[in-house]
Amino acid sequence: MQITRFWIIPLLAFFLFSGAGCLNLGGTKSQQGVKDGGVYKSIDGAAKWSQSVAFPSAKGVGSVGTTDVLTMTFDPSDTKTLYMGTKENGLLFSYDNGVSWQYPGDSQLKEGGVRSIAVDPADICTVYAVSGTRLYKTETCSRRFQSVYQEARSGVSPRRVALDWYQSDTVYLGLSNGDILKSTDRGVTWLTLFTVKGEVTQLVVSHKDSRILLVGTGGGLFKSVDAGVTWTKMEEALKPFKEGEDIFSLVQSEDGSIILAATKYGLLRSKDVGDSWEAVKLVTAPGQVIVRAVAMNPTDPQTIYYATSSTFYTSIDSGVTWKTQKLPSSRSASILLVNPEHPEVIYLGVTKIEK
Repeated sequence: MQITRFWIIPLLAFFLFSGAGCLNLGGTKSQQGVKDGGVYKSIDGAAKWSQSVAFPSAKGVGSVGTTDVLTMTFDPSDTKTLYMGTKENGLLFSYDNGVSWQYPGDSQLKEGGVRSIAVDPADICTVYAVSGTRLYKTETCSRRFQSVYQEARSGVSPRRVALDWYQSDTVYLGLSNGDILKSTDRGVTWLTLFTVKGEVTQLVVSHKDSRILLVGTGGGLFKSVDAGVTWTKMEEALKPFKEGEDIFSLVQSEDGSIILAATKYGLLRSKDVGDSWEAVKLVTAPGQVIVRAVAMNPTDPQTIYYATSSTFYTSIDSGVTWKTQKLPSSRSASILLVNPEHPEVIYLGVTKIEK
């Protein structure tokens, strides 16, 4: 059955201009802030960048260029559709390759931070979003959201959500205290699988085998090969790399054969789903810079991109040589996405770094 997504602009405008905490698209310059935030897009493999921040409404075309981006993801069934999680301005989405952005119809996700987003590969209208102490889910293409998990413990909150692409009723949720939760009924009920050391910073379901899970934290990498029943800390594999256990990001190739990890050491690469690792030689020495975002061409893992708070790096030979350029924004990189169908198209989310 084909599902059609649509939007009514006047309704969008009503929610936008009547809700507190939403994007301020009018007012003084001081209210608006510096508009070099949001999302940047390249259509030529990162040679040139342009800001993709249009926000159409009944009152004209505004901008999401003041937003700080925490996360972005594609709809796996339709790469024209992107979802953006922001630091203070909630959830936004685009149905036109990032050319323009919209708010969801539900006011619950028009403000606050959205740390992680997952889209059901079998149902394009089902989306999960982590915000505050809750995990939200929509089954109506972002018109309405419901809370499917709320954390009651003080100082604990959800951090990462991921779906089993083979059985998309199965949802995994990583918490700030290291708990890994699992639901097999789309978030109706939950069980705790395991507690890892440190806050969950990354939660990945392998493209190679959906029973393989990788969890990154500030204190190590953990792996399960049986959908979370048993876990192994990959301590020995990361021991050669000083502070390599402090993991910021994990990305994988389309077939899951290659995984890149952005760590406090630098960039690491695995060719066996996390069992062993090798250092990717960078322009800078290990530990000298913080890799804020990393991505690879999903079908050609020799092409690697990473970014720091000020510089963008490109390699087309697995990291043997690098080309550098200044970021198109004064803000730091926060997330990189490569379009799996058109790998020359790259999206860069940026954010202000708290000092």
